[in-house]
Amino acid sequence: MTIASFMRSQLMPLAQLACKFVYRILPAGVCTRIAGSRLGRVLGAWLAPGQAVYLCDFGIKLLLSREDAIISGIAYMGQTNPFETKLVRQYLKPGDTLFQIGAYRDGWLGLVGSLAVGREGSVTCFEPMPEYAESLRKNIALNNSQNILVEQLAVSDARGKAQFSTAANNSSLILTRQSGNVTVETIALDEYVMSRGISRVDFLIVDVEGAEPLVLRGARRTLQTSVSFLLMEVIDDFLRQANSSAEEIIQDVVELGFYPYIITRRGLVAWAPGRTSETLNMFFSKRPLVSNEP
Repeated sequence: MTIASFMRSQLMPLAQLACKFVYRILPAGVCTRIAGSRLGRVLGAWLAPGQAVYLCDFGIKLLLSREDAIISGIAYMGQTNPFETKLVRQYLKPGDTLFQIGAYRDGWLGLVGSLAVGREGSVTCFEPMPEYAESLRKNIALNNSQNILVEQLAVSDARGKAQFSTAANNSSLILTRQSGNVTVETIALDEYVMSRGISRVDFLIVDVEGAEPLVLRGARRTLQTSVSFLLMEVIDDFLRQANSSAEEIIQDVVELGFYPYIITRRGLVAWAPGRTSETLNMFFSKRPLVSNEP
């Protein structure tokens, strides 16, 4: 081990602790701009020396490129989506079933969920991109996670085939004009659950870059009868490309029996028109979780 690598290994935990503190006191958008600044690029290059196995929070290991380690925040904080990570750990319990739709290369929340549900629980990660699914399987094997299944399928509103954008972490069934496309197999979540005899899905994560309306359309039965908690990306600009909107999709979920919440650094706050999360996601629950329900 060189002197430089030794110093990095000793100082990295302190640097990540400082980054976590900054993330929790400044708006997420400000932190993103800092990460993209000259200072952020220098710090990111030091924290992410290249493609490597990154030792993350909760004992999770991830094989990532420098770019993915920086973009995800793993390099800076030892985890990604810290507010969402907290929700997954808080509301999943041993023996639960977690579905993650849109797991990308790392499947971070799926791996966090795997630890939470334990040996008696199960995690299914849906990732249609062949390259991403292969990386995801490697990271699952790296963590010796025996309760995670990877399905190389795009969850939509029907079984079939569709063009899927290859625009890195914005890959999507909807944003197909951003980059090159690949043909992927699609399936509706209701059909998937029924065909495999799955009795319940306790916690559902949906991060599909604007294709959320398609996912919801094909998962109505599962959402109504099974899901207790839903963590979903809600980006109005992306949803408008699917002929929807943030407010419309929130109302759709509410009609399925969920209470909607925005995510803040202080915790969950009951949603009302005009309120937005500090991150790109929202949280939905079949039971009220805070005392200030509108």
